[in-house]
Amino acid sequence: MEDDIVFKLRLFLKQQLENKLESQWGVNTAQYLNSTLQNMAIEADLVLDLHTGPSSTRHIYSPNFLAEQATQFQIETVISIPEKFAGALDEASFTPLVKLAELFAKQGLTFEYRVQAYTVELGSQENICLEQAKMDADGILNYLQTHQFIDGFKPLPAKDVTITDLSQYRTLFSKYAGMVEYLAKPGQIVQKGQVLARVLNSLEFDTQEAIKEIVSPVSGIVILHYPSAAVQIGTQLFKIAAQ
Repeated sequence: MEDDIVFKLRLFLKQQLENKLESQWGVNTAQYLNSTLQNMAIEADLVLDLHTGPSSTRHIYSPNFLAEQATQFQIETVISIPEKFAGALDEASFTPLVKLAELFAKQGLTFEYRVQAYTVELGSQENICLEQAKMDADGILNYLQTHQFIDGFKPLPAKDVTITDLSQYRTLFSKYAGMVEYLAKPGQIVQKGQVLARVLNSLEFDTQEAIKEIVSPVSGIVILHYPSAAVQIGTQLFKIAAQ
């Protein structure tokens, strides 16, 4: 019964995406790419959206109901996100079935079919490390083996992984413009009040306002920082998984 419902839902979604792409008015480049990727992923029970960031440590976005399973990727930090669509491919993959289950629940019916979908952030795009790439691949294989998508891979020993709710994934904006010296690095554990960076304002070199210290409002793990040394007021300096 569930398989038949899922088949019909996927058929419907596929048709909607194709209708969108075939619109007389056309679509912009981002809509074309997004819709094409969603169309490719519609029939999958597992969707891995692999990314790299600017100056970033490895982390993974997981829907709340899969957060514990996501630790099997052996990535140090899991960001647990709500089961709603906010524009990402993983969300587009799991939300239709979640919403369908909610509709069934209102009728007193149980619907348990789910798509396993994650955004996997594989560190900084500016750096390549073959040893780390091997570890990343092993982590993905570990997940695939654990959930019987593949055979023949020896499961890895459990690893300490931090799960952080999206509400605790905080962005620190710069209050100053100038050149920034980053003191805290991606993946580093920091304490509340710790100096994360110093901003140098060349227009104030002859005053006590020449150097401004940026301190952390929370204790947690630095996930990424802005890739450039030149910042403006309001620049997203750091993202921190608060603990």
